Amino acid sequence: MSAGPYLLCRGTAYSFRCRVPQNLVQKIGRREIIRSLKLHEKAVARVHAARLALALPRLWTQIAMAENSDEIERLIDKWFKDELKAAYKPLGTGTFASALAEPDATAEARARLNRDMFGSEADSRLEQLITDIKNQDYSAARPIVNHLMAQLSEPLGPDDREYAIACQIVMDALAAIQSARFRWAEGDERYTPSWKAADARHTPIIPSATEDFDLLPPQAAIDSSKPNICTITGPKLGETISKYIELIRRGKTRQTEKLLGQTEGELNLLISAFGFDAEVSKITIEDGGKVFEGLQSLPPRFKANPNLNGLPFFEMVEKAQQMKDHTSLDPKTTNGYMSTFKKFFDAQKKAGKILNNPFDGMRVKLDRIREEGREFTSEELAAIFCSPLFQGSKSLALPYNPGNFLIRTWNFWATMIAFYTGARVSEVAQLRVCDVKEKDSVWVLDFNEEDRRRLKNGPSARQVPLHPELHRLGLLELRETQIRRGLTSLLPNCPNPIRGDPGKQLSRWMSEKFLPRVLGTKRPGLGFHSFRHGMATMLRDAAVPEGTADKILGHKTPGQGRSYGTYSNALKLEGLNKITIPDTLRMIPSRKES
Repeated sequence: MSAGPYLLCRGTAYSFRCRVPQNLVQKIGRREIIRSLKLHEKAVARVHAARLALALPRLWTQIAMAENSDEIERLIDKWFKDELKAAYKPLGTGTFASALAEPDATAEARARLNRDMFGSEADSRLEQLITDIKNQDYSAARPIVNHLMAQLSEPLGPDDREYAIACQIVMDALAAIQSARFRWAEGDERYTPSWKAADARHTPIIPSATEDFDLLPPQAAIDSSKPNICTITGPKLGETISKYIELIRRGKTRQTEKLLGQTEGELNLLISAFGFDAEVSKITIEDGGKVFEGLQSLPPRFKANPNLNGLPFFEMVEKAQQMKDHTSLDPKTTNGYMSTFKKFFDAQKKAGKILNNPFDGMRVKLDRIREEGREFTSEELAAIFCSPLFQGSKSLALPYNPGNFLIRTWNFWATMIAFYTGARVSEVAQLRVCDVKEKDSVWVLDFNEEDRRRLKNGPSARQVPLHPELHRLGLLELRETQIRRGLTSLLPNCPNPIRGDPGKQLSRWMSEKFLPRVLGTKRPGLGFHSFRHGMATMLRDAAVPEGTADKILGHKTPGQGRSYGTYSNALKLEGLNKITIPDTLRMIPSRKES
């Protein structure tokens, strides 16, 4: 018989019950978990069940990411035993009594006072740990984990996922220690917690999750001045975001894995700000404003910043505001977050879960000059295409040293294709030899979603004619060479995707290695995408009709009239032939095999 959320009544005893997520059923071996609470009072059982439920999201995460980490578990177990011994000492040493007892107090009175204060402190620390765990705040564990990670044969840093799991396990251990101190204070001095790091990976990390259900302070179950968290019935933020992501994944308007991961990562910032179990309907416009203002205080790539990584959102903002001499997040990045948040809450509004969108109208006004500055200048293009990579290098291993060796790898071809087509870097990285084809007597690059490849949106699927310079450089000969080698990728030795993003390594090479090397100092915002901006400008300067330019670049067509009919490859080639190519590019030696 059901007795409330996550609670099951069997006779007079209550048990905790939860459903296992579908993706973990096979790994765990069951669809439902039921564990006896060994409690007979419904009010107390409901509080225990709620506390356990709060730990479920991170329990599923730990199970999903569990790996063989014997060395980490051994270090944490050793640390736990040492800390447990240290935690017991103040009970018998009279530490609290010596500081607080009256000078003439008897030995019995001092012992009683010391025991009371010992238990009170343990209770207070336990309550704080529960609050931290609920808010996903692991700051109490990080110094300990840093010390332990430094002892590993191969030390781990804050960016490693095992580091994050270790923080969760140590939080569990700290809670177990305070639970033990509470029992010692109550007279059970022989009690030894049966806690192990390996077990903590697969059990909820709220204390009292296994055998210690009688340790809940009595006032927590009967204090009527505090709201009963079991009465909260509104949709929870974390669960709603998970469902929203799954709907996008299965929906008609599909996103690439890269964009889907980006959307999920941006929405996780809301969880960091408000908590996994925050009610969606209780997030106000004022809350949205705080997030909006906070984002504008953060530095670029704040998630990778060692000073901010792992902190809850508002703590991250507070610490960033104390940091000196850092640039703020790019307005376009802030607007990207705001757009994602708005779309998410718009979906909840349509579903009738909320009345108002807390992120309506929140957008940074962009500076047009800033946007136009993302394309290469004529001087920068000259520096890029006069470099040895394009004109001749010493060898494949020394691409930045001048010489007579002509590089024919992905670095060269990806750059040339990006310049002459304006294609996105992920589109270029996914090109196969069969995508170079003749259509209506015009050789084209066919950007499509065959073989489970993903494009940004519907208009991204298109055919772009080969500019005459790509013919001269030998792109058709490259196609034949790759076919003879039995290879499917058009770009020779193209790097593998990173986390579903096929263009990630290409972007990093261009932005972090090549451009700083050939330009000396790289302006913010420059990269592969700058060639796309440049193609848009060249088409506009050549007076190519906007509809034709949209079909070349794969832009969404804003006007309804321009979406009617078709744009032939001959028409698109005519537009490409009109653009003005810098002389520097015409001087690049052909890569045709001699």
